[in-house]
Amino acid sequence: MASPLRIVSIENQPYRVDSIAYVVDDTTVRRVHFFAGNVETSASLASLQTLIPELIALTTANGDTIYVNAIGLKRIERTLADDTLLTFNTTYSLYVTEDVDTVKSLINAAVASGTFGTMALQDADNVNITGGVAALDSLQFKGGSASAGTMSWNTDDETVDLVLDAAVTLQIGQEQLVHVKAAENINNGEIVYASSAVGASGKIEVTKFIADYSIDELYVLGVATEDLAIGQIGFITTFGVVRGINLSDGGNIYGETGYDSGTILYASPTTAGYLTKTAPTSPDLRIPTAIVLKANANGSMFVRPNAGYHIGELHDVNISGVSDKDVLQYNSAQSRWENKTLSAAGIQPAGAYLLNVVEDTTPQLGGSLDTQGNSITGNYATDGRRALLIEAGSTRTLAESDAGDFIVTTSTAATTITIPESATAAFPIGTEIDFIQKGSGALTISASGASVELNGSAGGSVVVTAQWGGVSIKKIDANEWIAVGKI
Repeated sequence: MASPLRIVSIENQPYRVDSIAYVVDDTTVRRVHFFAGNVETSASLASLQTLIPELIALTTANGDTIYVNAIGLKRIERTLADDTLLTFNTTYSLYVTEDVDTVKSLINAAVASGTFGTMALQDADNVNITGGVAALDSLQFKGGSASAGTMSWNTDDETVDLVLDAAVTLQIGQEQLVHVKAAENINNGEIVYASSAVGASGKIEVTKFIADYSIDELYVLGVATEDLAIGQIGFITTFGVVRGINLSDGGNIYGETGYDSGTILYASPTTAGYLTKTAPTSPDLRIPTAIVLKANANGSMFVRPNAGYHIGELHDVNISGVSDKDVLQYNSAQSRWENKTLSAAGIQPAGAYLLNVVEDTTPQLGGSLDTQGNSITGNYATDGRRALLIEAGSTRTLAESDAGDFIVTTSTAATTITIPESATAAFPIGTEIDFIQKGSGALTISASGASVELNGSAGGSVVVTAQWGGVSIKKIDANEWIAVGKI
């Protein structure tokens, strides 16, 4: 039927059709009753019926004929007196003598005969929908040329389509577009960046983007969703589907092959505006831009540019005055990472620690040496790895510094070497000391009192049997030693 939302003019005043309740014909004038009262008009009944074809003739309880606006009715009900009560969309209600079935038949007959017509394009400055639901195939807003400004339901994407221009339709809620001006010829499917602004218009001027590190990636906007000639105003997609581009497997708008559904496309570092399936490597910018949805000659891709970050753009990093070979160092006072030269970071360049090195002729092992069960190789005598000590006296009490020594006695008198208790000299368990009797004086190795055992005897001793004989002692417990050799 004709739209109940259309506006009609009565006595030069606009009224929405469904707000009109009924018309009374008083021969000389017609009173049109609506939501706020009534208006009298000299227009003929026939002209009003032409203006409002939904008028149906019914009879009131006192026998008067009124012309009820069928699409202004809200309810029809039978009363106990077998009258029919009509309730309108307005504040009005009245009784008619026709029964409910007759009223229904009159309305249905009018519909069947085409009195209500078909819904056509209606031009209205203001439209209000009350008291029901209007199902529209499409709705066009004023101001757009051709189909621009037309809204309709998209059953495939399950959203409302809004036609923006001859080449671009926005899927509302599923896409984001930006209205821009092309600084050069740009093809549908090419990536662009904000290269300038168009005066005081508030529009962005765009140019093809190339990911060769010559343009800051923060200016990347999206992908053109239509062909744009230089100077043309049009649309780019920052989030959503771009359609109608050649993404075929056997050579496409980007000059590549091997595309398939799910292929990730990056901003090209070699050709401005192009995308590529090959991820760029530094210093080229790696900007994942789109996902291929249909890899054919009439292909589509989902656009979602991710510009990424330079390391200095992270929240806890502060980069300034970068120099070659700088390193990152954490500054706990500032709670951030900062770039530093090697010197400022306290790091010496490679080889710096090898300068001005002098030979240490008396190296010392500052602690216990754990060989983890491995052998220590080398000729101790020629390599100078053990101290060779000459003992010319006739007595000597071992000290911790004697650990690992090779001691030669040269006295002609009997010589005694005493092993002290651990409390006096804390030799590590495993300590070895070697002795040679070079002199004619007999060499005796003696444990200190009853607190030290030698070969299982407290306060025990061993004697080298002859000149040039030798003996080795080894500590095997806190105050326990063993001796082996020519004894």
